Amino acid sequence: MSKTITASQRFLTLPIEAQVLYFHMLQHTDDDGITEAFPHLRLLSLGEDILDLLEKSHFIRKLNNELVYYVVDFREQNSIDGRRYHPSIYHHLLAETECSSSNTNSEKSCNLHSNDVANINKDNKIQNKSKKKQDDTSETSFKIKFSSAK
Repeated sequence: MSKTITASQRFLTLPIEAQVLYFHMLQHTDDDGITEAFPHLRLLSLGEDILDLLEKSHFIRKLNNELVYYVVDFREQNSIDGRRYHPSIYHHLLAETECSSSNTNSEKSCNLHSNDVANINKDNKIQNKSKKKQDDTSETSFKIKFSSAK
């Protein structure tokens, strides 16, 4: 837990229920800073209005209507060794919200959508499932060349 966040006026002016909920959510995030809020609300006997308060204060960001949230300051609060990192099962939701919050449709900011399956091609570029069919022959030849190089 970072004192930069938890000792700030912005945090300390929140009601104690919101502070406790934030700690619980932060404690149970996955490696991408995403957590399901419902179990915490039930455990602490709190209503969804506390989530709204945390969201309005920019501590969390709602990812879907099933109470899945992203802890905004997660990277400041935690550091994860790349060898131990496990992608979130909700990573696509985070990518969608980042894409919709940016006003561009460039490949860098909007490369994943809910119905697309990302694949990495030989040039380390992300391609969508629909593009994969077009590049099957080049990927096959790449695999053959790569396997014969071993």
